[in-house]
Amino acid sequence: MVRIGLVSTIHIVATTEIKAVFYSVPGHLGDMKRLWTHNLVTACLADAYAHHLRLEKPGRWFTGGLLHDVGRLVLLSHDPVKYAEVIKLAAQGDITICAAERDAFGLSHEEAGFQLMQLWQFPTEICDAAFHHAQPFVAYSEFRSGICIANDLANALEGSEPLPKYSGFSPEKVIAQASEKYEAMKKISGFA
Repeated sequence: MVRIGLVSTIHIVATTEIKAVFYSVPGHLGDMKRLWTHNLVTACLADAYAHHLRLEKPGRWFTGGLLHDVGRLVLLSHDPVKYAEVIKLAAQGDITICAAERDAFGLSHEEAGFQLMQLWQFPTEICDAAFHHAQPFVAYSEFRSGICIANDLANALEGSEPLPKYSGFSPEKVIAQASEKYEAMKKISGFA
């Protein structure tokens, strides 16, 4: 811990423990692996974004990115078959993932994640970021928008889409910095 620092140690422990939860849903390893990869990429991008812009409390950014989609885990573990249908329906493009989740479960993954994190007594800003991670300008906050940006960058990288353009920072520099942390976290968490 002395060598790598307290924040890095916390990130390693959080990553390892949350990965174990993601992989605990039997029979759906493919879905869980995809969700886990997205959350870890988003966490590393959020952390790099905060460091790149020299934002306050950089340690919370990794946690916010790592947990932004925890509601998907809740819904998937509740009914894996129904959630697989939700993903297929949303992939067809006629309905958003959140609308399909509400139709199937009565709430979206954003709402489920928000409620779970409130129950676990996470800081309000991390709960809010999970609830609004696809809506950066709803009740704007620097943290919420940063998690949205990290999520957008992760989605672009996963879908091989062009990177979104932002004023005030270079996505390429953030991605380069995040990729180093991602590779290290993959190895440490046993994901490699």
